[in-house]
Amino acid sequence: MFLVIAYNTGVRLSEVLGDNRKERLKEPLLWERIDRVAKRIYFPETKNGEARLVPFIGDMEEWIEMAWEDHEQNWPECPYVIQKHGKPVYDPRKAWNKACLTVGIPNLWRHDMRRSAVRNFDRSGVSSKIATAISGHKTRSVYDRYNIVADRDLSDAAQKMDVYLEAKREQAEKASSEPTQ
Repeated sequence: MFLVIAYNTGVRLSEVLGDNRKERLKEPLLWERIDRVAKRIYFPETKNGEARLVPFIGDMEEWIEMAWEDHEQNWPECPYVIQKHGKPVYDPRKAWNKACLTVGIPNLWRHDMRRSAVRNFDRSGVSSKIATAISGHKTRSVYDRYNIVADRDLSDAAQKMDVYLEAKREQAEKASSEPTQ
């Protein structure tokens, strides 16, 4: 489920999974921080030191509800949202690498979820101010570094320009064919 949250919101994986290294001891996402009624997650500890609320986006609600049902049925004493047998999952690298190989994209990085969220915010028309508030990017320049231009973006731009230029040509032809008074 951490991938669903990361892909849809761009939050750092350490904000969801926590970090159990001594120099960075940080608690994983707890159920008490998920408001299933208001459909948002509270992150009190972030890299930039600012707490924030993040709305459920995309299919997050469905995944959170499935995880909640599993929590209630099998691990009611476990406070962690991302867990395996009631213990927090801090480092899913082994499972991540296996999953990437299984679906045929072995070079995908967990951090690519953050980049994908930024691109999705931008392409869907969400303002960068709102997107940075959700993803936790402190500045527009850092946010822009994640907004990578892909080949598909270039193709889309070319198609939009073709449509625009064709409309301009048709407009010019129509204006030149109309009788002048």
